[in-house]
Amino acid sequence: MLQNLNVLHDENSYIVGMDFPANSLPSLYAHEEVFAVVVREQLRLLAQMGFALIVIVNGHGAQGQVNTLRRLCEDIRHDYGVHCLYPAFAGKRAEAVVLGAGLHPGHADTTETALMMALTDSVELSELPARDVPLHSADFGIASGPQYMGEAPQDGRVIDDPRDATAALGEALLAADVEDMAEYVLAYYHREVENNFAQ
Repeated sequence: MLQNLNVLHDENSYIVGMDFPANSLPSLYAHEEVFAVVVREQLRLLAQMGFALIVIVNGHGAQGQVNTLRRLCEDIRHDYGVHCLYPAFAGKRAEAVVLGAGLHPGHADTTETALMMALTDSVELSELPARDVPLHSADFGIASGPQYMGEAPQDGRVIDDPRDATAALGEALLAADVEDMAEYVLAYYHREVENNFAQ
């Protein structure tokens, strides 16, 4: 991934997440085992409260985190007999918004910046260089989806520039995600949970 993003490194480099050497704003990464303990305890408490269906909604896509959440969902299903869903997918509405805007979701790019603009007033695009200056992943910890796969400019230039983000785009993405998730969860509930729970 570091090579795909054109982040200078050697074979002994130890880089966690997007904390690249030139990136001046480090991330607040909790160790995976801490994350797992906290989530497991929340799931256990919900199961003990008698919920028939628990849905884990994750706003992040890091593979280690995804694997941990899937495993915890399986554990809680096995240990407590409750239905646990971890839907890690892009629904048809959200996908239509992404494709319609010509986006390739990644990290801190147009998509994630737009979502943050819709949720909070903490986004300061003015802190980034002038619009005519290309952003490089190695300098800012920003990456578009294809960059992770090596299917983008080899110089590490971000193709989904966060400076193109708008709160309106973020609101459209959130609305589409909510509709997709509600449709999926309700269909699962009616199919797998409703009748068994009533008995």
